[in-house]
Amino acid sequence: MALLELSGVSAAYGAIEVVHDVSLSVEPGEVVALLGSNGGGKSTLMNVISGLHPPTEGTIHFDGNDVTKTDAPERVASGICAIPEGRGIFPNLTVRENLRLATYAGVKTADVEAIAFDRFPRLAERKSQLAGTLSGGEQQMLALARAFVVSPKLLILDELSMGLAPLIVEDLYGRVAALASEGMALLVVEQFARTILPLANRAAIMAHGVITHVGDPATIEAELSSSYLGG
Repeated sequence: MALLELSGVSAAYGAIEVVHDVSLSVEPGEVVALLGSNGGGKSTLMNVISGLHPPTEGTIHFDGNDVTKTDAPERVASGICAIPEGRGIFPNLTVRENLRLATYAGVKTADVEAIAFDRFPRLAERKSQLAGTLSGGEQQMLALARAFVVSPKLLILDELSMGLAPLIVEDLYGRVAALASEGMALLVVEQFARTILPLANRAAIMAHGVITHVGDPATIEAELSSSYLGG
């Protein structure tokens, strides 16, 4: 059974439907890349999965349970963790204060910091610094560190590479690969496909709110133009 199963999911803003009849699955321990250009509906679909935006049609099953009508806190408790586009940190809090928010999951503060600083030593050097003054790469490390701490069953990443230098993106995705190797399922939204395709088990292309292709990464890359995939 798939860990995440979307069946005929649609979503709208008012009268305007932006996600149309999407069916997609993620298996336990699998990395699925969701690709496509801006405005294709990817982020809206991630919000639907996370419980931040209601679907107008279809069903969402997670870990064997129908979660279609559950809210975001319930989905977090069930094992879904999302890092939204823009990193989702609190810029006016320090690194330590941002990490302390992860203790809601029942992890002790000392354990949260030990895990985060072991994975990202640079954060330990900046633990008293306001998160909004960190570099873009460090902010993304902080967002990822919170995910490491709570050990979700499914981690959703939305545009991890946005605004970051290629070397930093390579480093961050290397850490994402470590998560996958430890058995975590990942659904990764990316406009620049070639940053995630080497790590993915499967890839899906989304355009104009519709999933147009699903397949193995090599096939997806070969079939679609480099300009469409983002270079």
